Amino acid sequence: MVKTSPFHGGIMGSTPVRVTTFLFRRIAQLVRAFASHARGHGFEPRCVYQLRVCWGFSVVQVKSKKIVQKIEKVGNTSTRCVVACCDCLRVANIVEESIVDGPGVRFVIFAQGCLHRCKGCHNPETFALDGGTLLPVTEIFERISKNPLLEGVTFSGGDPFLQARAFCNLAKMVHRIGLTVMAYTGYIFEDLLENGSDSSDDILDFLKNIDTLVDGPFKIEERSLDLRFKGSRNQRIIDVRRSLSEGRTVVIG
Repeated sequence: MVKTSPFHGGIMGSTPVRVTTFLFRRIAQLVRAFASHARGHGFEPRCVYQLRVCWGFSVVQVKSKKIVQKIEKVGNTSTRCVVACCDCLRVANIVEESIVDGPGVRFVIFAQGCLHRCKGCHNPETFALDGGTLLPVTEIFERISKNPLLEGVTFSGGDPFLQARAFCNLAKMVHRIGLTVMAYTGYIFEDLLENGSDSSDDILDFLKNIDTLVDGPFKIEERSLDLRFKGSRNQRIIDVRRSLSEGRTVVIG
């Protein structure tokens, strides 16, 4: 007796060996297909941080234990692979001069892709992991460096921590020209620290290159228009550099 695979177009036998063999073959096929897709778009497979594939449902692999727990089945609306590499960012929007996304005049990048899906989110169009536009990090940096009025750059979203390596590389470039880096995330700072030290150098390295972090999901029941640079009272504005150097979370707002 054979069973129809829950994956697209597959047949599995009833024995564990046949099931395991099927899975390994399926994974191998997907890896080969992905490598070919990545090279076709000018990316090297080793640069890949995030990959979404469709096996009857959507899967996002993020190198972080607690973050992985927040991943949900988001529906098989697309079988297209979504790749975020260290040289490109999947971007929903860019605002070149903003005074509401951090101190001073700031260049704001809205990352595409978010797993939190907060009720009442101001940017629901950023939820889809396969939306937005892929832009080279160097192209974004060139646009930043041409504006002498900027005090800093803000990474918003979406959630930039789903593309931690690419945003980290951009943050390093931004610091070299004397600008500050602020980031927003729906994750909790302490969870990012724990997962960064346990399982993802990308996340920890990204944190080390952020000056100010606004953490926590937006909660509509705690929303207030009186808050500066954040949407709900549960969110915190954190001095990341002091927090890392002092070994405690330094909340400044």
